[in-house]
Amino acid sequence: MENISNSISIITICYNCCADLERTVQSVLAQTYACKEYIIVDGSSTDGTPQMLEQYRSGIDRLISEPDQGIYDALNKGVRAATGQWIICMNAGDTFTSDTVLADIFSHDIDPKKSVLYSDFYLCHDNGTKLLRTTDRAKGELHHQNLIYRRELHSQYG
Repeated sequence: MENISNSISIITICYNCCADLERTVQSVLAQTYACKEYIIVDGSSTDGTPQMLEQYRSGIDRLISEPDQGIYDALNKGVRAATGQWIICMNAGDTFTSDTVLADIFSHDIDPKKSVLYSDFYLCHDNGTKLLRTTDRAKGELHHQNLIYRRELHSQYG
């Protein structure tokens, strides 16, 4: 997939959060955009996560299940496994707002000078209410679930 323009690696890291993770997996697999790979890094969960992931195994391109040294170690494992030109990190519980989000984003030419794409996002509460959160880059209000960036940034900056 590396040579495909606007390919994206979706990375989900998790540990013992089976129910939340399943929502995320379903959201990612429902994306209509074809140039995507899905990488899940699980820190050796013991709550049924591995068994749940087996149900979706055909849609997961890379599954890494091993102990890690925490959230950033797991994320870096995912980034090292990524082959897409773009990366988005979706933690367990995060979902896309529609099945066409990635197709909509990548249906337009993206200036090669652009390295980061971001948007507003919804904060969803357990009671079903949704709150639109406006992203303000100037205030540093960028969050992993609404941030897509070029993989090459990791090569340049770590």
